[in-house]
Amino acid sequence: MEIQDLKQHFTILDVADLLGIQVNKQGKAHCPFHEDKTPSLQFSKEKNIATCFSSRCSAGTMDIIGLTEKYMKINTHEAIMQLKEWAGVPTTQNHPGNNGHPRQEPDELERIAILTKAFQYYENGIRTSRKSKAYLDSRGLIQTTPSRQGTEVGFNSGNFHNRANENLKATALKYGLVYDSIGNSGGYSAFAKDSLVFPLKNQDRKIVGLYFRSLDEKAVSKHYYLKDRQGLYPNYPRPETTKLILTEAIIDAATLLQISGITGEYEILACYGTNGLTDEHARAIQSLDSLQEITFFFDGDPAGSSGVEKQSQKLRKLRPDVKIYQIETPENEDVNSLYVGHRDKSEELFKHLVKERKLLSSTETAGRFANSFENKNEGEQIKKEVQKPEPKPKPETTPQPKPTNQKSTNAFDASNPNKITYFTDTAHYYVKGGLRQELDRLQVSLMIEAGQQRNYGRYRNRLDLYENKQVERMAREAAEKLSLRADLI
Repeated sequence: MEIQDLKQHFTILDVADLLGIQVNKQGKAHCPFHEDKTPSLQFSKEKNIATCFSSRCSAGTMDIIGLTEKYMKINTHEAIMQLKEWAGVPTTQNHPGNNGHPRQEPDELERIAILTKAFQYYENGIRTSRKSKAYLDSRGLIQTTPSRQGTEVGFNSGNFHNRANENLKATALKYGLVYDSIGNSGGYSAFAKDSLVFPLKNQDRKIVGLYFRSLDEKAVSKHYYLKDRQGLYPNYPRPETTKLILTEAIIDAATLLQISGITGEYEILACYGTNGLTDEHARAIQSLDSLQEITFFFDGDPAGSSGVEKQSQKLRKLRPDVKIYQIETPENEDVNSLYVGHRDKSEELFKHLVKERKLLSSTETAGRFANSFENKNEGEQIKKEVQKPEPKPKPETTPQPKPTNQKSTNAFDASNPNKITYFTDTAHYYVKGGLRQELDRLQVSLMIEAGQQRNYGRYRNRLDLYENKQVERMAREAAEKLSLRADLI
């Protein structure tokens, strides 16, 4: 695949999504190349370029190669190779050897050693970080310990290299765990500081890559990978795998791994976003001789539907012998939000969704994919059936917000105790899973949508309404994400 082919294959917005740059509906994003309080990085889908208009930034205008090169801090050749990998084009890196495993580079053992050591440090770090524990709790995740099965996850406090010797620091610099501090001769700064860390593994289940999910409220981007991204999450599927579920995000995969009713029948594999089915994913799937079916479990929004369409076409060509399904995720939900909102009945809910998944035939047209987002009635009905209290009657249908061209009125509805709603002109509020009230706390799982901007932004968190500081912080976070005033939230 030549450079021109890459430019026809990817739009600049595709690449932004792969890099974890969040672009708003006006085509703007906070520039990752300088301190940027107001979005100044403008994306042009027509010209397939991105330009930073800030006088304090030297990034200028970038095409898909330039954006990849600058964001990942790699050279032009490496950027082209990265784009080829994302496009599913075989490269000379990690190509299969005689034993069917990726051929090890001379320094691969060194890479495994430093990343394993770093992740062990991160695992210990999460146990002393209140921020990371609170975030995991809001997502319904628990960390694996010697006495408890959970999620393999750590926390990067930014101090890993401080106690290391010079040789270890040099190795950490080589693989991107740290970088040279600007203006500090001989000093280093941690890559992706204040982030949760998830391990990416090779076929031998060794750590060869890391995914960082930033917890910094002011961070321009929330998602980071080490340079020369390698490895899959949570692992390469077992060779005997017959049924595989692909999720849109790593946290979604971590969520499904906690549901024994799903993992007992399916292997779980995370994509790296809607366009994140990489060449390494493709090789892993192609090697599964016993594979019978692949099921996409992406978000219930237009981006998720479009991602399923695009990636299923790729997999049809790769594995025409395998049945491909799509779980019709309820509108504006994802795997993790469904789990958090219905934790008490999560296994029952997910079993229903998997059972009612839709077969994607090879003759299906793109138009049917586009309509799949608009026709969510079946998925919503499944969700309501699981929510239905027994033996009480069905809950009343949740009221829908009025069209955006009409002025909405304040509407509070608690007829369904598992989904309390409150609509205002400013925002729509959903309390999912009911109220968990104790003597000293009132915990809720809350989702907020901008009232006049549905499908473009939503904010989710779990909080204690009795904690004033927590409520104020959540209001600021939601206001920043949804471009609303915090005092109105």
